[in-house]
Amino acid sequence: MRPKMAAIVLAFVLSVALTGCASLSQHPLVKPADALINEEVGPAYEKYVIDDTRLSENDKALRLKTVRLFRELIENIKNSK
Repeated sequence: MRPKMAAIVLAFVLSVALTGCASLSQHPLVKPADALINEEVGPAYEKYVIDDTRLSENDKALRLKTVRLFRELIENIKNSK
């Protein structure tokens, strides 16, 4: 995972984990993070990665996996009680 993306994911996870929300799905950062990964930045970043001929297949796979894992994290938090 790239250092900048890793820092963003870590900041989000720590923010969610350290707040006193009764349910993680109600955390105020969940909705913006969901929009970011599913509507705003995520799809454009995935397209960029797929289309970038300078990236190796390994680099592409790693970047796409990062997006997929962040998307899964958000979905898991949204579905938590």
